[in-house]
Amino acid sequence: MADVAEVRSQISEMVKAIRFNGCVPTMRAALCCYKDWLTETQPYGLSVSDKQGYADEHRRLDFLLYEVFTEKEDEQAD
Repeated sequence: MADVAEVRSQISEMVKAIRFNGCVPTMRAALCCYKDWLTETQPYGLSVSDKQGYADEHRRLDFLLYEVFTEKEDEQAD
């Protein structure tokens, strides 16, 4: 199993590469599409555990959209 610090370093390098290559708008668009799809396809009658899973996924998406791939960077790429 990979060391946590090594994995974090790899993720950081990939995020830098995405920014360097001007892919923030593409990443934001993909994340927004996924978030919309997740909301539109969420079934009714979910268990408490399933609802928590959906809430966790939405929190992760919000983190990516508002902390990692920000609109500010998206505007700078234009």
